[in-house]
Amino acid sequence: MKTLISILFLQICIEGYSQCDIKTNHIPDGVTMKYFTPKPVAKTKNHEAGLSLYYNVNTNQYTLSIFVLLKNTIKSELSGNLIIQTTNHAGISLTPHIHKMVKMNGNDVATSVYYLSDRDIIELKTYTLKTLAFDMNGEIIGLTTTENKNLLINEFKCLNN
Repeated sequence: MKTLISILFLQICIEGYSQCDIKTNHIPDGVTMKYFTPKPVAKTKNHEAGLSLYYNVNTNQYTLSIFVLLKNTIKSELSGNLIIQTTNHAGISLTPHIHKMVKMNGNDVATSVYYLSDRDIIELKTYTLKTLAFDMNGEIIGLTTTENKNLLINEFKCLNN
């Protein structure tokens, strides 16, 4: 019985640690960034959205990146703020730092980077994701999260360990 409990405990620890797949990039200008590979949070027939948390070790600044795979839709950059509704009653509106179109695995992907304030960090560390909304091609796109709703909570935990 003790062996079974030990094996289960070890398995839980390994699975918990494996979720913390933090990547580190040492940029030539001396900046060190810690980040995660984007993971999908919302899927529809026209869009697939993923999020990734970045942390600048030198400035202690967090940024959030959204990656929107364009399926069956016109290639277009994101514009404007990213609105995130969590399970808390108050959502957040993130002001963009940069918007850009990139090719990922041969697909057109609209991406944006947003700086996080202390209030944003508390909200995203504490509450799971419900919806995302952004402007694309003059149209507001709203997506309900379909998976990885606690993604940012987990990524903040990994960075703070």
